[in-house]
Amino acid sequence: MALSRREMTIAERYGAGDTYKQIAANLHIGPSTVRNHVASIYRKLEVRNKPALIRVLSEQASEYGMLPPVEDGNQTSALLQSLDSVGPSPQAGASIAVMPFVTIGPTALDYIGHGIAADIQHDLTRCHDLVVMGRSSCLVSSKMQDDVGTIARRLEAGFILHGTLRADGARIRLTAELVDGARGAVVWSERYDRVMHDLLDVEAEIARAITASLSLQIEESQYERRRHLEPDALKAYDWRLRGNRLMELGGRKNLSDARDCFNQALALEPA
Repeated sequence: MALSRREMTIAERYGAGDTYKQIAANLHIGPSTVRNHVASIYRKLEVRNKPALIRVLSEQASEYGMLPPVEDGNQTSALLQSLDSVGPSPQAGASIAVMPFVTIGPTALDYIGHGIAADIQHDLTRCHDLVVMGRSSCLVSSKMQDDVGTIARRLEAGFILHGTLRADGARIRLTAELVDGARGAVVWSERYDRVMHDLLDVEAEIARAITASLSLQIEESQYERRRHLEPDALKAYDWRLRGNRLMELGGRKNLSDARDCFNQALALEPA
């Protein structure tokens, strides 16, 4: 399948070693748009990693009307050799949809399941080689109660993260599962039995586990370390989750209540 002119430009620059931010700045578009283009390029060229992309572009340079990526000879050689190396290939250009975690028990706690999904989604955006589907699209799909394969096709996502949440007083049991949307195979799953104070730590662990399963890496230099929440900070976090969920539901009354929730959070954690 032929690449568009913009995709050819992005493929050339990405193969030459430019980062998403550098490509975005050069083309006056957002880094997330570049990520989406890279994912499309990988699908069209039927490659799963950067070395394979370089090889295809080099072999088909004349067909796509562009020069092969210019790289240092040693670097190119190392990249091509990595195709035959032992171990999993990084799934650069992989895409994921994070679905709201389903609450088992009182529906009044649904906001926690939605908040967990939103935070994990935010953490995953720190992985430059992973395309993260938009929150609103995931929310709409979650309401349709379709199977994972149908959701993956609708959102054009390679992987789906979903799970369940059960709360018992101050303790939570969180089950998370990463599924290959095309094959329906479970790539990774884990169960966490923790106290509410550890919720942010659990979210960070899940994000790291997902990227590790896809042989990708979150930029730790930009990744805020999680800490156990103090009582007031935990309450502020809870108010924020409530407010976010009310914002998602929409409507004048919900939006007004969401503002009250955010004010409560600010009062507990003004900084």
